[in-house]
Amino acid sequence: MSLFFEELLPREWLHFFWRSKYLILSCAVGAAILGLIVASLLPKRYQTTLEARSGTVSSFVGFSQALSGSPGRWYSPDEISTHAMQVFVGIVSDVNDRQAYVLAHRALFPSRQLDDRKALQRIVNADFDVVPSKDPANLFAQLQFRYGDGTQGAEWLNGFAQWAIAKTKSTLYSDAKATLLAIKRSKQLELDRFRQQQDLSLKQELLAYQEALAGAKSAGLEKPGIVNSTTAIITDNLPLFLLGADYLAVQMKSIESHIGNDNAVPQFPALMSSISDIDKRLNYLDTALGEPIVITQSARAYPSIFPPRVPIVLISFIIGAILGALLGHILGGGVSARGKAENENAAIAA
Repeated sequence: MSLFFEELLPREWLHFFWRSKYLILSCAVGAAILGLIVASLLPKRYQTTLEARSGTVSSFVGFSQALSGSPGRWYSPDEISTHAMQVFVGIVSDVNDRQAYVLAHRALFPSRQLDDRKALQRIVNADFDVVPSKDPANLFAQLQFRYGDGTQGAEWLNGFAQWAIAKTKSTLYSDAKATLLAIKRSKQLELDRFRQQQDLSLKQELLAYQEALAGAKSAGLEKPGIVNSTTAIITDNLPLFLLGADYLAVQMKSIESHIGNDNAVPQFPALMSSISDIDKRLNYLDTALGEPIVITQSARAYPSIFPPRVPIVLISFIIGAILGALLGHILGGGVSARGKAENENAAIAA
């Protein structure tokens, strides 16, 4: 057979294919139809894509204002926007979160897939991709999900993305609230420390006055002691009992009134103002955060990516055409064409 094809001239090729055209075409079309049938019978695989971007800067302005001056990533809307995308990518990349969401939405998957542990692992691992952007000026992430027949993949991916956005917002809010509460707690602890220091100092002073009062009463000094007829002895260098029982009793009442009294703490007004400001920020925080992540391209159903019908049909067509040509040769189509060409040449020569 190879010798036959090697001996054929270009004109003989044309004669051969022309005489065998119906056979070749029939075989090619038949093979293409067979390839289409096989491609239709093979299990199909689909892929859907969703794109999510960080929210606009205006979504984070109020949030940033509520957290101004706080430690962490709360200095500017741009930094919060970057942090929000990082949180979102972390959530959608978490295998446990994906598996929990798949199992919570069983109706979107054939039961046999979720009952098979390997199939479930393939869904949450191999069939899911997260492609975040690497450009800080263009924050987005693509979520890609591949699935088989019977799975509502696009609906699942849209729902999962919305769930991840809600969790991102909740995470940002929780982190911000924890940050403000930590600052508030530190201010309260600082105020408690000043209170304790103030009360300890007053109690020590009160104890000294109590001892002095006992001494004044023992000495029978109701009024301040006198060194001479003209000068009262009321100085800090002399024992307190010389101030007299009456004076000491009045001073003790004044000291007792200051114990536990926040107004006696010099730092109290400034610290209470800071605590009050944090409370206002906490109340404002509930409504300060806009949508941290927005979906710019929702997932939708696309034609199957496997099996590739067009390549299969095209390859089948070519194979069928080749088989048709070989069959034409076997049945004598090629020999007839060659014989006819030889006869024509002989006639011309004669």
